[in-house]
Amino acid sequence: MKTRGIALALLFVLILAALGQFFYFFGDLPSRVATRYDAYGQPELTLHKAAFAAFYLGIIVFFSVYGIVARYYAHKLPDRYLKIIPSHVHWLAPENRPATVAWVSGALVWVAVLTLALFAATFTLIMLSNTGQPVSSMSTTLGFLNTIYLTALFLLVMGFRKRFHLKQ
Repeated sequence: MKTRGIALALLFVLILAALGQFFYFFGDLPSRVATRYDAYGQPELTLHKAAFAAFYLGIIVFFSVYGIVARYYAHKLPDRYLKIIPSHVHWLAPENRPATVAWVSGALVWVAVLTLALFAATFTLIMLSNTGQPVSSMSTTLGFLNTIYLTALFLLVMGFRKRFHLKQ
């Protein structure tokens, strides 16, 4: 995947942005953070501020590690984990394996970027709403973000199919 370097740069930018955003808002969050709202905009689920922080920081760390490991260690994956690739005998042959693994590792970094971006945007909305900032139509915004996320994942899957489809 040719955009692997761009994805890795975006991942690092997202990590810094998510951490910056967290530390910017954390001091202003109430002791109980509303994380889910009902149809009338009333808090439906709350977390203690420390649990909220642990959850968000855990997500940032997990997808950071996931993206970095996918980028730098995918070539060490045994072939048994790559048998999901159509015509894997061809694509995992010694002459094709480096390009195959490079494409797969790039795609996995993009999954980390997309997922971290979705979580960062979601947590931004949660923190804004808990610090008294006006957030208009959170459910609509979250639905839109999820649609973008799922569309991007769909395009990655289509790229996977196109990349690894053998013409007969």
